[in-house]
Amino acid sequence: MSEQMTFELDFPDRHAGPGGSAVAPGSDASRAHEPFFLLGAMDAEMRRVAEILDQGVRLGICSGYEQARINGRPVHVANAFKAVDAPSAYNGQAPFFAVECSPPKGVKKAIPVTHEKPGLSEGPSVSDYLSASLIGQVVGALSERAIERQCSNEFEAFLSERGEDLRFAAAADHALSAAYQGQCPGVDPSRLAEWRLRERAAARGIPVDHVRDQMREAVDVIEATSHHGASGESLAGAPLVRLEDSIPEVREAAAYLGVAVEYEIEDMATNNRKLVLVGASPGQVAEWMGQRAPDLGGERIHGSPSKGTAQATLDIPLVPDRPDGDRPAPMRMR
Repeated sequence: MSEQMTFELDFPDRHAGPGGSAVAPGSDASRAHEPFFLLGAMDAEMRRVAEILDQGVRLGICSGYEQARINGRPVHVANAFKAVDAPSAYNGQAPFFAVECSPPKGVKKAIPVTHEKPGLSEGPSVSDYLSASLIGQVVGALSERAIERQCSNEFEAFLSERGEDLRFAAAADHALSAAYQGQCPGVDPSRLAEWRLRERAAARGIPVDHVRDQMREAVDVIEATSHHGASGESLAGAPLVRLEDSIPEVREAAAYLGVAVEYEIEDMATNNRKLVLVGASPGQVAEWMGQRAPDLGGERIHGSPSKGTAQATLDIPLVPDRPDGDRPAPMRMR
């Protein structure tokens, strides 16, 4: 990968001013009609989105942003698309963008920013992962404002300085398996792997080497199960590895190997078992959600084709106060 490759912005030529030279950031009043962003659950990509928006506020091309809340508590992945509180910083005038979350009641013209945006979540869009990612969509929303404010050079320089980090965050969150298989332009798989190890170690508060060891073990388990034919199943014409239980780093290992993996976990929220699919292609996710999961008794099925993941709740209740950590019998495959 060329080190000169930057995080590219598509600034329309018709808006280009004299060199895009910077002007001082506008006053609060002049920013009142600039875009406002409500953010969903915080993860590696969303933290980068917040950093970009911080710069947008400094340049006067963003009126503000905040994380979505429900009853005063920051949202998480499971509830970000439920009814959220009205953001305290929104002035009611600016264009409103809801990034991986639901807009609050009263905002009638919210613009959704999501991985599953129509036309961006199918397989062929992998090479366009930047524009399809949350980062890319937010940058696109701010880019024309940067031109209008004549600060495009500064905005572009800010992004270019963080080019590799932003590409890794975008690719990892939008198309992790494809990125590991070298299908995302500008993303070196080996450098991505090291970046991901550091990110996950920091998020979990454990040493990088510990995460690396867990990753190697997960890769070994998936490969051994696949090679020994212990699963012997397929999904949408490609292999499906079936594990009886989750193991640390299984999602990452499945994406790294480019193979779909299915396993069960305990869902304490519903007191049931949950069936999980990771490392799958968009086509595999679609078939799993539409056919396999229902055939296996799955309910409340949901997933993300671009991320290669899906889940379904099984009607297998957990056993309360089971001694010695005994688990209920594994689901019988049909």
